[in-house]
Amino acid sequence: MLEQVFVGTGILAWLSVLKNDADGALASLAAFHDRAEEEAPNLTSNIDAFICRIKLYQGEDVSDWMKQVPDENAEFCTMERFRYLTKVRVYIFLGKLEAAYCLLQQILHYAEIMKRTYIHMEARILLSIVQYRLGQEQWKDSLQNCISQAEGYHFVRIFTREGTALLPMIEKGEFTWKDNNYRNQIITECRQMAKEYPSYLVSRNNIVLGENALQILKLQSEGKSSADIAKELKISEATVKYHNKETYRKFGVRNKAAAITEARKRKLI
Repeated sequence: MLEQVFVGTGILAWLSVLKNDADGALASLAAFHDRAEEEAPNLTSNIDAFICRIKLYQGEDVSDWMKQVPDENAEFCTMERFRYLTKVRVYIFLGKLEAAYCLLQQILHYAEIMKRTYIHMEARILLSIVQYRLGQEQWKDSLQNCISQAEGYHFVRIFTREGTALLPMIEKGEFTWKDNNYRNQIITECRQMAKEYPSYLVSRNNIVLGENALQILKLQSEGKSSADIAKELKISEATVKYHNKETYRKFGVRNKAAAITEARKRKLI
């Protein structure tokens, strides 16, 4: 029974994410995690993986979660496919594209042998993202393969969950769609996800801040106000606020304290 509750909780969590309420999704999963610890501890590892995925939408550091995931290089366990697919996403976020590529090859092999169509499509979409970021032209073929296969089932969310990462690829490449309404629905939802979760799967290694943004962060870390910073840098307070907003977006954080913490982690200040 609790496994069925997990499925229902998961569906509601995804709906919350799609409605720009990742915090609500995390809250429901955290509450269910507490219950599972008492009644079905075998579920907690997948709940933790689910929570990790939600945090990726918020651009949070999920490196610690990787400590509890099985090592696919030691032994590939077919029962761990949900955690492996989550691990691929973390690899992409951390900029470890070669590791993501290798794990995806194992997942795809499993999916082909066991005829797990949905898992195969999900892994192929992630593979196209990895290939795109590695500069491999095969990304177009991988994505077209998924489009052609998913269109027959009218799967939309399998694409739009990766909206932030997929949008520039879909808009850049020329793909064959049998149904324009299906295409438009995917593009519309991908744009919405990109707007709501701009930090999703944005590699931490690829974030670049301008000189003014870095100076503002440094002065903020010293406890200076926006007015003081504007005066010192000879810019307007509106410009300071603009740089703050852009920095928060790039870091996937929501306030000054979190931005300063993230900048220190990256050794930017």
